[in-house]
Amino acid sequence: MDEFLGAIRKEVKEHRARYDGGEPKDLIEMLLQARQEMEDEGSDDMKMITETRIIQTVANVFDGMELILLPMIQFLSGIDSAILTLLWCIGLLVQHPNVQAKVAAEVDKVVGRDRLPCLNDRDNLPYSTATLFEVMRYSSIAPLSLPHATSKEVQIGSYTLPKGTWVLVNLYSMHFDEKLWDQPHKFKPEHFLNATGEVRLLPEGFMPFSAGRRVCVGESVAKAELFLLFSWLFHRFKFAKAPGMEGTDYSESVSVLLGSMVIENDVVVEKRF
Repeated sequence: MDEFLGAIRKEVKEHRARYDGGEPKDLIEMLLQARQEMEDEGSDDMKMITETRIIQTVANVFDGMELILLPMIQFLSGIDSAILTLLWCIGLLVQHPNVQAKVAAEVDKVVGRDRLPCLNDRDNLPYSTATLFEVMRYSSIAPLSLPHATSKEVQIGSYTLPKGTWVLVNLYSMHFDEKLWDQPHKFKPEHFLNATGEVRLLPEGFMPFSAGRRVCVGESVAKAELFLLFSWLFHRFKFAKAPGMEGTDYSESVSVLLGSMVIENDVVVEKRF
């Protein structure tokens, strides 16, 4: 593992030294470009895309791609939420090839085939962005978020919560609330599109990064990172069920500790161009 991370550190350092801000040629340059775009915009989130974070992301992606391509997908302790979300992306879009085709067609139309997707493309890829958000809603990989605790005695309605009481936010119940979502148990990117086809950025009941003052501090960075990886994957590759697995539901999941993980299945990966 030390040799693996050392090789990635060396690669990131070399990329940083030679990257001139032009069109990114690979994942590392995409992340460097994202950092530069945030810096140009004066975004404070730029500080969160550190070299350490880039190294971690590249390591996780290579680990995750190995999981996708091997016959059996195993849950490894080093996998983080981004990789789990990408595994869900593949499982759900394999199960819904019509959605996968629409995403690929939209990215082809906007990005073309001579460059990689970048953050500036996000506003012009509403269906792809909506699909990613729908994966995050449908998978709810952290259905109860992370446990928190009250720092003092709190009164909520008729209930008194003593100091130190564990508090869990039931994100799953919000993500599948029939009062907030039309057919919540159906995978529909349209859940995140309004009548004019624009993305619904903050619909009520969508909280994949938890809520309140303890919301995930890396939310904006994680969304940017997932968008880049998601759009790149379905721009360059086509994913399909393995022969003999046509009747298998690739959207089924299994509970792991406090999380949700898509069930392992063989996948056929084909380069689109």
